[in-house]
Amino acid sequence: MLAIAADIVRYFQRTTFPTIVMMGDKPLVLLGAAGKPINLAPTPAIAERSCVLIKARLPTVDEYEFLSILGDWNNGVSLGHLLWALSGNRVLNPDTRNPSPVRTPAEVNHVPVNFYCVR
Repeated sequence: MLAIAADIVRYFQRTTFPTIVMMGDKPLVLLGAAGKPINLAPTPAIAERSCVLIKARLPTVDEYEFLSILGDWNNGVSLGHLLWALSGNRVLNPDTRNPSPVRTPAEVNHVPVNFYCVR
């Protein structure tokens, strides 16, 4: 019974898509990705194209990090230890901060990347 209750809370309290988050004085609309809220793409370029097709874009590094700080329960999306698509065929790897978390696909062994779209 406790497991069912926990699942219900998780289902209703998690970030839903689309949602609007205020980032400073600017609204940021989290649209999700085609097919599901957070999707996986073989390359950042394919993720970027997917967002363009729904008249949106990939989040910037600052937006990804801000939404991660909000967390899954406050209309954000946690980065976890996953790779995230950035525009310009770049990858955000939150586990490699030195000198920068922004990497090329080759630097992360061409592993598929997670993504969602914003406007």
